[in-house]
Amino acid sequence: MRDASIAAVRKLKDSQSRYLFEPSMQAGQPDNLLGFPLLSNPDVVAQVALGRSVLFGLTPKYFVRQAGAVRLDRSDEFAFNADLITFRATLRLDGALVDTTGAVRHFAGGAAA
Repeated sequence: MRDASIAAVRKLKDSQSRYLFEPSMQAGQPDNLLGFPLLSNPDVVAQVALGRSVLFGLTPKYFVRQAGAVRLDRSDEFAFNADLITFRATLRLDGALVDTTGAVRHFAGGAAA
């Protein structure tokens, strides 16, 4: 989840008024949420109506694959007025959750799925 979501989660308590968030007591180790490591990622969407703003569970069950080769392009014209040569690298990736038993859950807007 992103930092704004972590700020909201830090305030959550269980039925016995204990915080669900546990700060790490050791440098370099992540904080915990319900015993799981809690990692911040600014690329996760913000909390919006249908956005998946929190991913929680056994993330090793999620696989990322490279779809195609790395493509490298060169342009002598793009920055011609600055007398520069520009390069662009393109990499296509795809991902899928291979475990459909509920190992990873997400929070979307006002409903968990």
